[in-house]
Amino acid sequence: MSANGTRGALNLYAALPRAYGAIDRTKALIFAAHAGIALSAAEAREDAALSLDVGLHRIDALIAALGAREIIGQAEGILIERERITAQQAFDVLRRASQHLNVKLREVARYVLETGEVPSD
Repeated sequence: MSANGTRGALNLYAALPRAYGAIDRTKALIFAAHAGIALSAAEAREDAALSLDVGLHRIDALIAALGAREIIGQAEGILIERERITAQQAFDVLRRASQHLNVKLREVARYVLETGEVPSD
């Protein structure tokens, strides 16, 4: 689309000069207007579909993040109960294990949930 909003052009060709009269030109303008509306609607539909895809991807990412946060919270709870430490200390234990082992925090937390132990090297 150009800076002035033009989406395309309609060119009419004829074998003879002055082949198109006023009625022909009017019909061509009407046809061009309909074609422009159709192109605009198609573009709007495509934009809406792209926005929906982005929105669904964002929702999926948020759901995954909430799931990971829940797993981490449960692992913290296990450590708080077992070690008699604060929530911050439990998170620090998980974080240090994650950094030391170069494993994602949610995977360390999942290991704690499955085994009841903090992974060691």
